[in-house]
Amino acid sequence: MTEITPQIYMDMNKEFEEEGTPLRIVVPTQETIDKWLESSKVDIHSRTTEPVDMVSQLWKEHRENENKKTKVQALIYSNGSQECERAKQLLTSLGQDIREFLLGVDFSDRQFRAEFGAEAEYPQISVGLNHRGSLKETINFLKKEGMFM
Repeated sequence: MTEITPQIYMDMNKEFEEEGTPLRIVVPTQETIDKWLESSKVDIHSRTTEPVDMVSQLWKEHRENENKKTKVQALIYSNGSQECERAKQLLTSLGQDIREFLLGVDFSDRQFRAEFGAEAEYPQISVGLNHRGSLKETINFLKKEGMFM
């Protein structure tokens, strides 16, 4: 193998001039050439990061996405009472995603009565797209569904 030196670059530039080629190469120092030669000895196929099991990673993401799909949002129409807090704690303990609407903040009592009837009591609970009623009615529904004994 021919040793690469700055002289080789100077000779190449001289040939370009003689041939009339409008190209010139910047002549590097021997130190720059040596650094380049040393860096080119590195195996470009050597590992610089740990291997990743992509199939396992995709399955994990798939399972997480499936879990998100099966999680149903529960809506609680609350007046902030102890009964409403119990409903919230119960549904949270069952793994439900809770969205609480609070009287005076998210709706008025008039809107509550118009939606659920004049005799409706707090809290009123919907699980998924289905209105389940009061806390007692919701507990009965959850028992039927086998969510707890």
